[in-house]
Amino acid sequence: MIELLTGDFGSGKTTRLADRIRADVAACRRAVLLVPEQQTVLSEQAMADVLPPAAPLYFEVTNFTRLANTVFRQVGGLSYRYADAPARALVMWRAVGELLPLLHEKQSEGNAGKIDLGYVRNMAAAMGELSAMTLPPAKLEAAAKKLEEGNRLREKLEDLSLLGAMYHGLLRETYNDVGEDLDRLADLLAGNDLFAGTAVYVDGFISFTEQEWRVLAALAQKTDLTLTLTLPDGQEEASPMLEVADTARRLSRLAEEAGVPFRRTSCGAGRRGTPLIRALAPLLFGTGQPEGGARLAAEDSLRVVACENAYASAAWIACDIARRVTEEGAHYRDFAVICRRAESYVGVLDTALEDAEIPCFMAKHTDITSYRAVKLILTAYAVCTGPYRQRDVLSYLKCGMSG
Repeated sequence: MIELLTGDFGSGKTTRLADRIRADVAACRRAVLLVPEQQTVLSEQAMADVLPPAAPLYFEVTNFTRLANTVFRQVGGLSYRYADAPARALVMWRAVGELLPLLHEKQSEGNAGKIDLGYVRNMAAAMGELSAMTLPPAKLEAAAKKLEEGNRLREKLEDLSLLGAMYHGLLRETYNDVGEDLDRLADLLAGNDLFAGTAVYVDGFISFTEQEWRVLAALAQKTDLTLTLTLPDGQEEASPMLEVADTARRLSRLAEEAGVPFRRTSCGAGRRGTPLIRALAPLLFGTGQPEGGARLAAEDSLRVVACENAYASAAWIACDIARRVTEEGAHYRDFAVICRRAESYVGVLDTALEDAEIPCFMAKHTDITSYRAVKLILTAYAVCTGPYRQRDVLSYLKCGMSG
């Protein structure tokens, strides 16, 4: 059976999953929570807070990559010969070099006979995207043949088809392709009963890649699936919700194709956040009117300022802070600037604030593996537990603390 829980932001979808997982653990039934990779650690922490101490005996939080690793360890397929980004780039460079006379892109004026790093990187990235969409070179070739000779799209598809066949062939001579792991996972799940009787919950997704759809289809044949989607009632046609609504419809088709029951349950409106935010949220989804006639506490308590670029945005922020401090008696400690990706504002926002003589501290994400002590531990563990791969040994020797 496939059950879909829908509702607004903060409507309690994840809480319902946690309640069901708690019941599974109490009944000694195995349960798995499948979440996006970037959400795995946060979900583990959240579940640890609400589940009993013995929960890890029956329950785990995983993602598609970790799930593949778990299944490969149990039934075979685990590989230590994955190509990293430099290795994939070198393989693509070789593929482009061997196919250079046949590539339309490289026969155009100004590009003839040239191999540039940007083109190699773009083609290597394209191979990863095509693998995620389960589009092999044969399908690209078939699509190209349906277009007229000389059509720009046809030429591009022919180039991708040739490069894909050559690239994957060369890659398999030395490495395993990490992009094919989910395809292999789907095949193994379809041929084994590893998850028979296991309750599988899926949370935090908006949509799925074609490979992930294959994995979900294989799981649906073996056990019960419960998924959540943030899809407010009556908002299926709202522009921000179109992708989510399409995912909901495809889940219904997946259940029909798998021959299993499908049920959709609404969790209702959101109950988190301040009353003002809950009231204004419908404006984001096209309904046009705040709920309950909500009003702002003051005229300038919520402002939307459109700027040409990040530099103009940073300059406006600096000027507004300076104005409030000098004219309204505010303190610098009263302000916080929040941006989606702090790294993209490094050298922009801090420079604008410094030019306005505004003291600031800028917090940005730092990869924990950049610290030498952490790198020492990780590389030493990899060397001791792995098959003494050259890459692990060299990383250990270069960590700066190996003595």
